[in-house]
Amino acid sequence: MIEYAAASFHYEQAGNQRYQGRVENNLGYLYFTIGRYKDAHRHLDRARHLFSNMKDVLVVASVDETRARVLLAENRPADAERLIRQSIRALERGGEQSLLAEALTTYGVVLARLGRHARSRELLERAMEVAEITGDREGAARAKISIIEELTSQTSADELAGEYRAAVSLLGDSQDPATSKRLIYSALRVVDALMPSQPVEPQIEDSFKREVLKIEKRLIERALRDAGGSVTRASRLLGFRHHQSLIALIIVVTATCSARAPQSASGDITYSRNHARPERCRKRVRMDLPEPGYLSRKLTRVL
Repeated sequence: MIEYAAASFHYEQAGNQRYQGRVENNLGYLYFTIGRYKDAHRHLDRARHLFSNMKDVLVVASVDETRARVLLAENRPADAERLIRQSIRALERGGEQSLLAEALTTYGVVLARLGRHARSRELLERAMEVAEITGDREGAARAKISIIEELTSQTSADELAGEYRAAVSLLGDSQDPATSKRLIYSALRVVDALMPSQPVEPQIEDSFKREVLKIEKRLIERALRDAGGSVTRASRLLGFRHHQSLIALIIVVTATCSARAPQSASGDITYSRNHARPERCRKRVRMDLPEPGYLSRKLTRVL
């Protein structure tokens, strides 16, 4: 910082406005990177004033692009959008493709922060194309990284992984630590996107209950087979004191594993002709349905 300030002073004394303006622009960018936004604005104001005096429209546009980044860091995306839009118009007329690619990337990030995701993606993809045409591999990679950073929720996991692989390939010879750091954080985003989502707790519980009921269904079938089809004897084999408890469990298992048994609004179980049951049970009976696992716990106590 001290060297830059000294250089700016000497260029000012020598009357070299162009070099002084470049130093002020660089100082503005450096203060931006360390979070000293007020100082960044002060130096960018000086740079813009100097380049405006020289009527260098393209460099003024580049200074505005840097200021748009500062405004974005200050959480002022609307102000950044107005500034970067006019910067891009000037760069498109001037034909400075490398600066245009950088400005398009910034514009894409600004629009993403404003929630205009579709347009943001268009601009970031255009920034990649412009950068690649000019041979700016790092510029193209930064645009791809911006897609991963800003459009994670709007991009599929496979697409994010593809963008990351392309960015790694483009940055093979990069010596820029800031871009490398962004690449590392982007890798974490891609990994999170590729990880299968964990089921919520109720789904786990319901799945477990279904599996328990399947096991109990097999136990009941075996008991009925051993009892020669007698519900009363099968209930004794399974440790039930009353055969109605086994009948209730059969209804629960059947309803879960196949079709749901008809149930009245009051919770009473109604036996119909479509349900296999002992002749003496062909009546309306009120009973509490056992929870899944009831039979398993009973057999554990019996054994």
